[in-house]
Amino acid sequence: MKTFIVATFFAAACILSNAASAQDSTAVPAEETWTYVEQVPRFKGGDEAMFRFLGSNIKLPKNPPAGTVTLSFVVEVDGSIKDVEVVQRISPEVDAACLKAIYKMSGKWEPGMQNNKLVPVRFTVPIGITPAPGRKKKEQEQL
Repeated sequence: MKTFIVATFFAAACILSNAASAQDSTAVPAEETWTYVEQVPRFKGGDEAMFRFLGSNIKLPKNPPAGTVTLSFVVEVDGSIKDVEVVQRISPEVDAACLKAIYKMSGKWEPGMQNNKLVPVRFTVPIGITPAPGRKKKEQEQL
């Protein structure tokens, strides 16, 4: 069964995780992970490239439940990813498929910046999982 993976960036997700407003700070400790920075991390190629990447790299189980898996991770100064967490779950199988695809994104990011310095930034991505259109109709026709 084909399933469409709709990777959706809700405006709220951008605001909650990576608003482009700056934190007021005079010192930027190297170990500090930022949430709000002047320049947010960016997947190389932009949002559209990230959606395509996720769509082609998330291998879902047969008949996955519909819903949204929300993942949070840190984009390091070298563009790698660490500390990946599932914030909102659908099922263990779908969550694992989304986690695997997020880990494949490591090294494909342009890091965030604060005060003209590269800094690690926590980033949140909601991934919408919806059944392919007409899936139920095809299943009923087969019965």
